[in-house]
Amino acid sequence: MKRWSSCAMLWVVLGGAGALSNTAIAAESASAAGRAEASMLVTGSVTLAPDGTVRSYSIYRREALPKPVAELIDKNAPAWRFERVRVQGQAVAAVANMSLRVLATPIGNDQYALRIRGAHFGKQDQGKGIRRLGFTRPIYPQSVLQARVGGTVYLLIKLDDQGRVAEVAAEQTDLDAAGPDRSMDRWRSALERSSIAAARSWKFTVPAPSAGRPREMHLVRVPVRYALRRPGLGSQPRYGQWDIYIPGPRQIVPWLNDPTMLSDSADALPDDGVFPIGSGLHLTSPLSGA
Repeated sequence: MKRWSSCAMLWVVLGGAGALSNTAIAAESASAAGRAEASMLVTGSVTLAPDGTVRSYSIYRREALPKPVAELIDKNAPAWRFERVRVQGQAVAAVANMSLRVLATPIGNDQYALRIRGAHFGKQDQGKGIRRLGFTRPIYPQSVLQARVGGTVYLLIKLDDQGRVAEVAAEQTDLDAAGPDRSMDRWRSALERSSIAAARSWKFTVPAPSAGRPREMHLVRVPVRYALRRPGLGSQPRYGQWDIYIPGPRQIVPWLNDPTMLSDSADALPDDGVFPIGSGLHLTSPLSGA
């Protein structure tokens, strides 16, 4: 079994195009490295003009990021275009929290190029509408714990009009270790079962329906992180460090009538929070070039 730690990685900038060399990935076996991704979660905010163009943006703790990552965002963010935000039919300016998943892709000769793989643009007040109240922590499955494997389960949850969990499914599960396919399937399944079992007991606050409108269901994403604390490394990468993981397949959610609602990337979300589907800004232009 192969395991990676972002703290053990050595990234060397090669030129100005953002190509990277990583001795940690190169040292891994070809099969494991072929399944692994190196990525970084970058957060900040974006301000839109009424016409949906980017008026300004900010990157949280820019000084903590590798220079090529900040340069990639600087290159692409000004060109983003969004659906216009309307209030009572009038296009208005808007501000949103920004969460970007930056991916390092191998381009040969132990070099890696950067691109923005996924993004989430959530309205800054979205947490006031739907919040988690009761929280039963998932149990770390013993078989996964003994294997010293961690990961993140991205749950999709349907809430009724009282904030109770009506449906829940695992949309994607990423692992921080590689092994035989059968082992990885077992680890993912165990993490998903534990997350789903805990989520069924959660309770949320939901917005009251507007007068004259029928009661409605609400869809939210909730990431669940399973992390081991390793000596000298902590339980997860610090902000601005690379994270190497094995991305899980996107799964079909049988009770979701409209899969196009999940057009954005689940793993672009921070590891903690409740993220309503359809409540943020909607990007209409490409996220990035290389």
